[in-house]
Amino acid sequence: MAEKNLEGCEIIDFDLAESVDPAVVDRIAACPWDAGAHLASELRDGGHFSAGDRLVVALVDGEVQAFATLAAAGAIPGDARGPWVGFVYCWPEARGHGLAKAVVSRSCELAHEAENESVFVASARDSLGLYLVCGFEERETAQTPWGEEIVVCERTL
Repeated sequence: MAEKNLEGCEIIDFDLAESVDPAVVDRIAACPWDAGAHLASELRDGGHFSAGDRLVVALVDGEVQAFATLAAAGAIPGDARGPWVGFVYCWPEARGHGLAKAVVSRSCELAHEAENESVFVASARDSLGLYLVCGFEERETAQTPWGEEIVVCERTL
């Protein structure tokens, strides 16, 4: 892949009310980010997601290299805003090619297609750059149930 070149990349999405391709789930489970195993478990069990939630993946040569979710529920319990972009990850060897931006952008397109006026993301401060480039704006800080401080960002669609 050339720098910032999405040639050969296919962006696809899955309705999480239906079964996700097991090979995709296995690839997510094998990612080096701890949350990937958690997401894979949720995808297999179906407990976290609701009707209308989506998984967006970037495939390069048929292999998942980046992914994100678009879900009604976010990382802040009781927060009625939504939908939320979450579980955003790009494999280290695939970084720098725009794949994470592509899955976040497609997630935002799906939110817009579902007639949402805004989409939200809860991010660690050191990961904000991606979301700011994708048109999100910082709104506030919050605490996750596991005690992590996060920044809540919003993108008007």
